[in-house]
Amino acid sequence: MDMPTGRKRVLVFCRNYLVEIFRKGAEPLADKFDFRFLTDGVCSGTRDTRRAFYAALALGARSAEITPEDEDDVVARCRLLRNIDRAQASKLVHAMAVTLGDEIDRTRPDVVLSQMVDEYVTHILGLLAQKRGLGYVAYCWSYFPGRAFVLADPYGRPFRWRQASDEEVAEDLARISDVRYRRNYNQSDQYRWSKHLFRMAREHVKTVVHLVRGKIERDPWNLHYRVMPYCAAQRRFRDFPRRALFDADWSAKLSALKARRPNAPVVYLPLAYVPESTTDYWITDRRAADYDRIVPRMIRELARGCIVVVKEHAHMMGKRDGRLLEEIASMPDVVSVHPTESSNAVADAADAIVLGAGSAGVEAAVRGKPVFSFCGTSYWFDVSGATLLELDRMEGWSEAISASLAGWTPMEAPAQHEFLRTCLASTVRSRTESGVWPQIDEDDLAAVLSIAVARAHPVAAR
Repeated sequence: MDMPTGRKRVLVFCRNYLVEIFRKGAEPLADKFDFRFLTDGVCSGTRDTRRAFYAALALGARSAEITPEDEDDVVARCRLLRNIDRAQASKLVHAMAVTLGDEIDRTRPDVVLSQMVDEYVTHILGLLAQKRGLGYVAYCWSYFPGRAFVLADPYGRPFRWRQASDEEVAEDLARISDVRYRRNYNQSDQYRWSKHLFRMAREHVKTVVHLVRGKIERDPWNLHYRVMPYCAAQRRFRDFPRRALFDADWSAKLSALKARRPNAPVVYLPLAYVPESTTDYWITDRRAADYDRIVPRMIRELARGCIVVVKEHAHMMGKRDGRLLEEIASMPDVVSVHPTESSNAVADAADAIVLGAGSAGVEAAVRGKPVFSFCGTSYWFDVSGATLLELDRMEGWSEAISASLAGWTPMEAPAQHEFLRTCLASTVRSRTESGVWPQIDEDDLAAVLSIAVARAHPVAAR
């Protein structure tokens, strides 16, 4: 039996290939917190879920903590579960919930620290932490360089914990106001056929390797292996972002459209990186997960009263279904912008921006542009003065945007500073600027964990 240590206990959960990063981040705080590590794959020296999970799966175990509504939400948001047989998905949900619930019982944590929710395992862990009133912190890379973004729940709500200094706000405002600024998250802007063919071959090899590893490790439902076919990746020749799919001179085409439709506002619609947390989990309306299917309708509804400028995401090159890009290119009075063009330059040329949860909401706000979003919980939504767009009422979007623009007043400098200060409130310093995952500064991590514990509302044990 574990003896009390006086330190707050932290249950740390992450993919097995991230364990070393999380361990290094926790090491400097070993005298302040009692860290217990858990993963869901092979990782020497780290407790994992596999044996208990497969035992629960074989028994058809059901978790009393997962309601039918929870199950529907977990399945609909996970890119793996929504693409497999529903009965099998249900079994996986409950087996994992039983396994993670037992681990929480065993560990008795004060707070859960995890990677950002992006699939059903971390989603269930976040739900159980909420149901049991535990402290909870998840994190990922931030739009702001040198920082990570901390989240307060599985659905991407910001964990606001600090007040940035005037100097920090001014420095970041100057940086992101530069039209050339782009957060590349360690990825390259260059994309050629040679890279596309190499990555296609790599994806097919990885698919085979993962199937083999799942058999060798006796882990056929390993999340990392099973989800790969449903992640954004280069898999088809047709998905190469040919220049013919985009306007050769988007600015000139936009000018011509404005001359022909002088009373129509210009709306910028940046395409999202999908599938990803920002569409699968951060947006309340789960229809956003079917992103490539709803985007054409968004564009057509907006184009009825607006000039629409669509820009492909720089990191989706070769990953987006080429048929969607062809459909957008064929739409009349729609400007299609190549992914390597500056998103900030497009935002500057627009009267308003329409998006889900992406960082383009920040880009627009600091440029004095009104933001219209179908994600009302994003860290920038309230403070940007954004207007909520409902996915089941697209037919009224263009009218709502035109009406709102009539009374729009851009932020003045003091308001811009406070906007950015609020955005930075949910960031922490990262000890690394590159790599697959950030490593949180030890002082910031200690502060965030302590605040999460203080904000928790533990419930009675089951």
